[in-house]
Amino acid sequence: KIGIVNIVTSTTCNLDCDYCYSEETRTGMCDTPKIMTEEIAQRIADTILENKNDIFDKYVSIRFVGGGEPLTSFKIIRYFVEYFEKRKKDIEALYKISTNGLLLNSEIVNFLKRHNFKVKVSIDGVTKSQNVHRIKREDDLDRLLKNIQILFEALGYDNVVAAITFYPHKERVLDKIKSCMDLGFRYIKYQPVINKSIRPIKGQYYKELQKNEAEVIDY
Repeated sequence: KIGIVNIVTSTTCNLDCDYCYSEETRTGMCDTPKIMTEEIAQRIADTILENKNDIFDKYVSIRFVGGGEPLTSFKIIRYFVEYFEKRKKDIEALYKISTNGLLLNSEIVNFLKRHNFKVKVSIDGVTKSQNVHRIKREDDLDRLLKNIQILFEALGYDNVVAAITFYPHKERVLDKIKSCMDLGFRYIKYQPVINKSIRPIKGQYYKELQKNEAEVIDY
């Protein structure tokens, strides 16, 4: 039995994706972006350790997820992991993180490698046009592609996952999947945009989503 704990360490982000699923929630929760404190991180770790027999057996999957960009709070993530590792007994933590990949540096990559992280990177393809909804500057895309290769080399191809978000009525997700495969990804997650912008066209939207799904299945 594996327990799963999702932790939102930050509600701030270094991008401004026009399809962001968490923007409404993020702005509704607080007037200004927040980063988790060490005190809260410690309380979460203690709660997991104190209740492990009720929630899981030997393994717990700890996932640092969006709400903002998790790596805007890297110091808190590092604090949590180091605190947890020092105090765990008869338990193994499986660490995962979702990121847009732009804030990665050697310190962060070495940390991820040392603690055997699995990393999910949001990327909608390898061209500027494929990433028009999320990356506004050409040099950001170039840096992301470079950082992905660094992750492949440090963590291995099996520990880096692509996360694609797309508009079914505007884009073919199969094109995005193929470009990510060409980049080296072995594991790819994709999901349609789900926010209030699709409500007026939900009939057409779901029809086009079915077409995209059929193309992927046939491929």
